[in-house]
Amino acid sequence: MGGERGSTTRMRLAGKTCCFCNALLEPPYPGRERACPKCDGRGPDHKLHMRFERCLGWRVSFRDLNDPNVRFREITFADSAKIEELIARTNARMILEDRQALELGLRNGLGAVTLTLTDEQYRKILR
Repeated sequence: MGGERGSTTRMRLAGKTCCFCNALLEPPYPGRERACPKCDGRGPDHKLHMRFERCLGWRVSFRDLNDPNVRFREITFADSAKIEELIARTNARMILEDRQALELGLRNGLGAVTLTLTDEQYRKILR
């Protein structure tokens, strides 16, 4: 049953500990989740904006945040669980607000997420 302790949750939500590795952070405390410098700078350089909408299945489109002229293919999924699986495969570091926005978007049928991809994942999406 081991879940997160109440005091740990309060410290994470107040911005006193890193929301990914639970390391103690320096003041000032913003009153919202945040990452430590080690976790914030971690990961590949490819950042994509993934937009999804329910339209005869789930249509997913991508846009590169670093180079908006790059064109990607659109993918269509039959189930919203595939979108969650796709996000889980990436290095997306989602804090509480991001996870709640994703769930709301899936319920409403329209939403977007920022993804961080490795070089290999980026090349696969370009195809």
